[in-house]
Amino acid sequence: MRQPLLPFCIIGFTLASCHAPDEPVQDLAEVIPGTAMPVRLAPDSTWIPLSDFCPEHLPDEVYWIPAWGQGIQQAVQVRDAQSGVWIQGQPAQGFGALELRLNGRAAHVPVLSSTQQSFTYTMPSDYQEHTDVRIMGAFNGWSRTSHPLALDRNGQWSIELLLPEGQHPYQLVVDGQEMPDPVNPHKVDNGFGGFNSILTMEGNGENIELAAIGFGGNQVHDVRLLGTPGARVWGWWENQLYATTTLGEDGTGVVRIPAQAYGSGRSNLRLWANGDGKPSHEVRIPLMDGIPINSPAQLTRQDWEGQVLYFMLVDRFKNADRTNDSPVDDPSVLPQANDQGGDLAG
Repeated sequence: MRQPLLPFCIIGFTLASCHAPDEPVQDLAEVIPGTAMPVRLAPDSTWIPLSDFCPEHLPDEVYWIPAWGQGIQQAVQVRDAQSGVWIQGQPAQGFGALELRLNGRAAHVPVLSSTQQSFTYTMPSDYQEHTDVRIMGAFNGWSRTSHPLALDRNGQWSIELLLPEGQHPYQLVVDGQEMPDPVNPHKVDNGFGGFNSILTMEGNGENIELAAIGFGGNQVHDVRLLGTPGARVWGWWENQLYATTTLGEDGTGVVRIPAQAYGSGRSNLRLWANGDGKPSHEVRIPLMDGIPINSPAQLTRQDWEGQVLYFMLVDRFKNADRTNDSPVDDPSVLPQANDQGGDLAG
């Protein structure tokens, strides 16, 4: 029997700011070089090292913006080599931001809520006679040992898991014997002549949609948007959170390219939308002197978001010489994968 736990978020704040730089920093790009990538939070609390964003000069102050229009919470200063921020719980409606301040200037880091959900897996009561029950799956690298179940007050084996939305193949290890879940009818071929059970985690609400559908309008520097009606759109230019807007009842809206973008060469406008569902994907608009780039010929190798990336790897090949195999003495490695063989003869 499986009983999903209803997740709930408690917004709490314990934030840390850092040493002032040894010398003044005039340009905020020197504080956060490149583009600040979004932070995906853990389900309960998340430690964010500020050196991930500020390798040269740590900020004077750090602020947490849990939701637009709800104010900001000032950081509590710490002065040590491990300066960072703790974020407790989740931002309202799945999206927030960190504000890093240095010498009176501010940069912002997007913060996304956790995609993991708490789930309690419970085995039927007729398995009470077993002495050791564990669960393994893609969520723990198919480790046979890392996720033991415990007997609860009702004498049933259970474990609490944190799983993202989607399908998760798994097996049970009962007294050392691997087996599919005997009470779960949802199974899939595991490629080794057996089956894995499948656990499906539903998402928390619908995805918020957002797309840029055109440029211009009343002003040359307007970006026309289409998405989920009533969604709040957050606009970043480079590492600056500079504007928000709300999509109308028909799902349309407009966000303006900031004046600082004109004459600044290459830059990026980044947009997210949030609301009653999961935050949207990032909409990134490359700019040249504030004008949206609409031709692939204008992109460079540094525009990795617009490139086709691939990686080639020889995954498996014939085990031509079995005399040099050296299995690992580790019970968490599946026997089918524990030969450490594979070589090319000749």
